Amino acid sequence: MAKTQKPKVSSLKKSNSFDPEKSVYFTPIVFALLGLSLIVLFWDFIASDDMLRGSDTIQAGMFFRSMLVDHLHQFGQVPQWNPYIFGGMPFVEAFHGDIFYPLSILKYLMPIHRALGYVLVLHVFLAGLFMYFCARQFKLLKIPSLLSAIGYMYAAYLIGMVAPGHDGKMFVTALFPLTILFLDKGFDAQTFLKSLFNFSLMGIVIGVIIISPHIQMAYFSLWALGFYTIFKVAVLYKNTKSISALIRPGSLALYAVIIGLTLSAIQFYPGYKYTNEFSPRTDSKS
Repeated sequence: MAKTQKPKVSSLKKSNSFDPEKSVYFTPIVFALLGLSLIVLFWDFIASDDMLRGSDTIQAGMFFRSMLVDHLHQFGQVPQWNPYIFGGMPFVEAFHGDIFYPLSILKYLMPIHRALGYVLVLHVFLAGLFMYFCARQFKLLKIPSLLSAIGYMYAAYLIGMVAPGHDGKMFVTALFPLTILFLDKGFDAQTFLKSLFNFSLMGIVIGVIIISPHIQMAYFSLWALGFYTIFKVAVLYKNTKSISALIRPGSLALYAVIIGLTLSAIQFYPGYKYTNEFSPRTDSKS
């Protein structure tokens, strides 16, 4: 009678080993744990009815958002004038915070002092999520990509901006990896439609970044995108030795910027027109 052969230990270990790259549950579970870690970190705020205090939030953030929400609820439109500071200033043209920024919609759905804090916590989480997908685009494995995400969302630079209430900087920082992601995917796309799709998404994110309440950070982001675009064009030319190969991604990158500027014109253009034609504070003749 033949003896039953026992399976080799090495083959058992191999079959039972966990491979994050092949698991569809690994990344969602890890990000659920990262969300839980944020809940623990901000528990004093989440478990209370208090404001997530920040110096700029107390000085201007609460006032600007309260004026916007109250006026919108009462009159159904964005306020046109703020009579309470500097003898009066136009509301939209003077960039009174995140007037049109879509991801801060929570201020219309809950008390202002709570919404401002939840928006900051949300953007810390989004910073990690977007960095993860950006790292994956650069061909990193799941675990290195998750380490990149954790390092980015818990960087002292980003978390530290909660204390002064610098929400605009946090918004741009959280969204910036998305622009790099779509730019890189647009250059790597094999078909025109895929390239057009990714550059269109890049343009939408650029527009959202510009209408965040921190135009300086948006400006710096556009410079970074410009430098990375030049780098991608140089690499593409090095690999193809063809000028014609640069036309499609180069023109679509410009198209993305035009989309971003067009979408953000609702906030950017009134401010540009006001500072150039009406504001006494920018009068160069006096």
